Amino acid sequence: MNIINEKKYIISAGVLNSLQKNIKDGIKLAKVCEKCGFSLTQFPGRYPKNCPICNTPFDQMKEEYVVLAQDGTSLGNISAKDKNESLKCEAIKINDIEFVERLNSKDFSNVDLTNRDLSNKNLEWVSFERAIIKNANFKNSKLDAANFSRADIRNTNFSNTSMVGIIFDYAKILKCNFSNANIKLAEFKYAKIKSIDVTDASFIAVNFTGVDLKTIDFSKAKVFK
Repeated sequence: MNIINEKKYIISAGVLNSLQKNIKDGIKLAKVCEKCGFSLTQFPGRYPKNCPICNTPFDQMKEEYVVLAQDGTSLGNISAKDKNESLKCEAIKINDIEFVERLNSKDFSNVDLTNRDLSNKNLEWVSFERAIIKNANFKNSKLDAANFSRADIRNTNFSNTSMVGIIFDYAKILKCNFSNANIKLAEFKYAKIKSIDVTDASFIAVNFTGVDLKTIDFSKAKVFK
């Protein structure tokens, strides 16, 4: 008779639910196994002391987040601190044909727009979420209801733009030109803003929750109310 020594592990309903759960961008992880990389999402109840896959002890609680690319592949985990600043997704580089296609579909999310000319365009309702925008030009464009959440924006020209209902939540905005921009009913919640030009810009009913307003010189703005 052959005797098979097999070690069995008991998986609770909470752990099973975590295993079966569809992981989406930004879901919080409770524990991460350093040996096999298994990620245990948060759930009500007690967490196991060991990894349910390889039985390696969890050394400590880790507050991390899953980051997924647009095609659903994992880009790894990031800390809660990094997520709060901006999810660090790898931006997609596109050619000129893809640029036109995305312009028509109003979707530049997770796209690298470095050195792109987007001036004199109707960009209403376009998504720029998590885009990399450096040395770009939006001058004279209509950006009403556009979404720049968690975008990394640097050295970019937004002068003479219409920004009614625009969203910059959790975005990084560095050394950008907002002169003569009409910014109304906009959202800048928890954005990191530094060294921007707001000469003759209008700020009306703008939500700056979590923003360090000391980094912005509103004395040069035309309207701020």
